Amino acid sequence: MIKNRPRRFDLFYIREPVFYITFCTLNRTAIRELIAAHGAFSRYSQRASQHNVAVGRYVFMPDHLHLFVKGDANFMLSRWMAD
Repeated sequence: MIKNRPRRFDLFYIREPVFYITFCTLNRTAIRELIAAHGAFSRYSQRASQHNVAVGRYVFMPDHLHLFVKGDANFMLSRWMAD
């Protein structure tokens, strides 16, 4: 939480942040099987609810993935990514 912020900004700040994450492939090699990668990511993101996490919009690029993630008040990004 941001400390010492002006009260008028209360409507602009949320308690649980939304993270914008980029996953890169090892050595930035191309993802050859995008359909298989998408299937694996879909299964991974469905398990996110077990950690009170919501995976938002995402896009696969040739050698990386961009996505939005939001957790509850106890969410630790590093723990979720290691799962």
